Amino acid sequence: MNYKQNLEKFIESIENNNITQNEVIVGHFDDVVISFLEKKKIFIENREILLSVKGYKHAQRDFKHKLNKAIPKEIMNEIYLSLHKPSKILFDNQKNKLNLLYIDKNEEILFKIVVKPNYILSKKRKVNYVLTAGIIKEIDIIADFYENVK
Repeated sequence: MNYKQNLEKFIESIENNNITQNEVIVGHFDDVVISFLEKKKIFIENREILLSVKGYKHAQRDFKHKLNKAIPKEIMNEIYLSLHKPSKILFDNQKNKLNLLYIDKNEEILFKIVVKPNYILSKKRKVNYVLTAGIIKEIDIIADFYENVK
């Protein structure tokens, strides 16, 4: 699958306000993540990870830009790389969250991509969904409620 080309076109369509599709596949869960989720009694319907228009806009909203927590466009254009080979994957054990945090670094920027397994996108469709993404600090990922996936 050509994640790069599909993602770049998708983001460009959002920024040019010429949206032709609501979501794009940006990655997939590997066997290690699948096994980890199954141990947590989370069984997914497919391996694909989707980014929607809503998820992209949430990650790029003005509030994050004002706080310097928005991921630069060149990194957003390549989040498939971070989903494929992150520096770390954490599981958020907080009640009602149960999200995966893909942690990666680009030069001096440490960032996370938050993926919700089995997000109900429509009444009949569960997907693995990028909820948001943003720049973080190392101290933000040391909290007790995170568990290492790999």
